[in-house]
Amino acid sequence: MIPGARGGRGTKVVAIMLAAALVLGGGALLFAAIGGSGDPYARYCDEVTDQQQALSEAVGLGPGAGLLAALPSFRDLADAAPSDLVDEWRVVLTRSEALADAVDAAGLDPATYDPSDNLPDDLDPDAVAMLTAAEAGLAGPQAAAALVGVQQQARDVCGTPLVVDGALDLVTGAGATRESESGPYCEEVRARQAALSRVLSSGGADALLRALPAFRALAAQSPGTLLSDWRLVVRRVAALRDALTAAGVEPSDWATYDPQDPPAGISAAQRAAVEQAATDLASATTEEALGVVQTVTTRVCGTSLVG
Repeated sequence: MIPGARGGRGTKVVAIMLAAALVLGGGALLFAAIGGSGDPYARYCDEVTDQQQALSEAVGLGPGAGLLAALPSFRDLADAAPSDLVDEWRVVLTRSEALADAVDAAGLDPATYDPSDNLPDDLDPDAVAMLTAAEAGLAGPQAAAALVGVQQQARDVCGTPLVVDGALDLVTGAGATRESESGPYCEEVRARQAALSRVLSSGGADALLRALPAFRALAAQSPGTLLSDWRLVVRRVAALRDALTAAGVEPSDWATYDPQDPPAGISAAQRAAVEQAATDLASATTEEALGVVQTVTTRVCGTSLVG
């Protein structure tokens, strides 16, 4: 149940989620080393040592070709991963394989692939959509956190890094929008930046609702890489606004809305609709979409959504 903003640890969930996504930074997963006989990390740490040279060489190939060159190493490491790393390696591997499949479907050379290059003008639209979706998946916070986690674990538990004299940051640049389609979007980002900063910095639970016009304008100019994420954000913010309106609650009153003590005249069905819309907006899926648009916007436009 998602309350409004009247006290309690569950209050202002939507505002807190937004702040976390729009001020997104890298995070590290913490792991505890397990020693002694029957060490469950022994096989994995041996694999880390075996793959160091190949991964170190892959880093030097750049964000696109390097990532694809690292896939065999990723597969071997994922296969040997201990239970507390299975999820992280699954994210890294499945999203990297999705990019490999997209590059192959587009007929591009994996040895020279660079996500910042313009695509051929005659490339099939379905191949472009597949490629940009795969790139956006690698640019998101879940993939970034997974990559940080597997590197931190190698250092903490195995006592050695995945990459010698460097960092495995092969997804840098993934999800980059091609210059030919980023211009109007970046202009809109800069035009909306000051207003978005004022609205979102207020920290109110209704901040997302007040930002809806700006979100719609950005979605309208969005390049293909970000279109599905922007549409998700707009759809879920609008759904909460519409549910509140249908219940006779002004969107500006969301900050003081209490589902335990709703205004008189709201039916049980209307209250349930409001709570469902708020739950959807505060979900991990929406947070992921917000993280993707922030991360990719910063890379493409050289500036963030919120100044």
